[in-house]
Amino acid sequence: MGSYSLTAPGTTISSIGSVTIGFTYRFFEKVSANVAYNNLMTLSGNLSSIVSGFDVGGTYCFLNCSAMKQKLGDTALVVTWSPWGIQLGAGFAQRSVALSNVSVGFSGPYGKVEVNYMLADRFKLLGAAQLNSLSNSTKSITQTTLQLGVGFDFGENVYEAARRSRSN
Repeated sequence: MGSYSLTAPGTTISSIGSVTIGFTYRFFEKVSANVAYNNLMTLSGNLSSIVSGFDVGGTYCFLNCSAMKQKLGDTALVVTWSPWGIQLGAGFAQRSVALSNVSVGFSGPYGKVEVNYMLADRFKLLGAAQLNSLSNSTKSITQTTLQLGVGFDFGENVYEAARRSRSN
């Protein structure tokens, strides 16, 4: 959840009411693919959705990854862990903007910075800033989103994998 700023020539709309639900799949220790659904709501008057759409892209963990395992030979496995993770991401965004009784579609590239702090083996706090540069055949808009939230890591946990490797 977070806040957003939507800018078009001559107009800027800013509010709290940004919700993103996403899924990340880690292909390698530092490279991930991401899919997310975004919904921006205005809180003035009544709660109504003004922008919604999907993101498809990837991230690269460039400073610290939350947890990494490194195999040393056939018998040794070293697990390094930092509670902090910082990722850079890029991809393609699609948005539908609700204007009166009409919905107008926009699409284009985005850039993203995400920071996470591991609270436990699987739970983490997330902070993200994303900039979308969207257009259609007649108009261009820029969307900036700042969000804070929580994440949960599914699948094999690196610590569990290390424990199993040591016991075998």
